[in-house]
Amino acid sequence: MMLIKKLIHLKTEKSPGPDKLHPRVLYETHGVIEYPLFLIYSKSLQSGELPLDWKLAEVTAIHKKGPKMIELIIDQLV
Repeated sequence: MMLIKKLIHLKTEKSPGPDKLHPRVLYETHGVIEYPLFLIYSKSLQSGELPLDWKLAEVTAIHKKGPKMIELIIDQLV
């Protein structure tokens, strides 16, 4: 039940993530993919193991506030 709520409340105007899967695709197909995803999550919880793909991540730092480190270094040199 929680899975279907998450799929229905996806922000479909957002860009795709690192998996290149657009949220609108998940939203539009929630009725079809809900049960297979449920099976994957259930098996993962029962076995205590995650699928290998879930362990891989593409991490990118995003600068949000204040001067970037390179700007601080340049300011000190000038």
